[in-house]
Amino acid sequence: MRAFFTALLLLIIAVPQAIAGDFEDGMEAYRAKDYGKARILWLPLAQGGHTFAMNNVGMMYKKGNGVPQDHKKAVKYFKQSSDQGFSLASYNLAAMYQSGKGVKKNRKAAFKWMLKAAEKRFGKAQIKLGRWYKIGFGVKKSKVKALEWFLIAENNSKGRLAELAAKEIKKVKTILSEAEIAKATDAAESFVPAS
Repeated sequence: MRAFFTALLLLIIAVPQAIAGDFEDGMEAYRAKDYGKARILWLPLAQGGHTFAMNNVGMMYKKGNGVPQDHKKAVKYFKQSSDQGFSLASYNLAAMYQSGKGVKKNRKAAFKWMLKAAEKRFGKAQIKLGRWYKIGFGVKKSKVKALEWFLIAENNSKGRLAELAAKEIKKVKTILSEAEIAKATDAAESFVPAS
């Protein structure tokens, strides 16, 4: 009985390490443009529910790297990954709805998935959401909500993204009243990321 539990413990330790190893090996292959090897490593992981691998396989189908380009399959993998809470997959899915690749072009659906990514503290999505509120893409136009999301993005981002958010903030503040700026600032300060 003790041998069984020892074997089970070793299996529990070894399997996640093997999966992590395959995923990282796939990353190395992808960076080296060995897309066939990346596909061989990631596809079984994606089919087994590995969130990051699902997103990456989706990207391979979107771009046609190592697989025939197939936007519908890309959407399928992005959706599965997003449903498990991966913000980059939500962002990628929003882009598919925005462009109409693999799905019917749908601004409201694009907004829904971008919001999901933004609520998970994905800075790039937060800036995009601010821009969409600013122009009314998939949502009612609101400069106050735009400023709110730009402020959230600035708080959650570093480097280039934080600078980009700061530029957007500066632009939007020039067309808002002090009361509107205060409203957006209060909302941004009370932002609680989705879990």
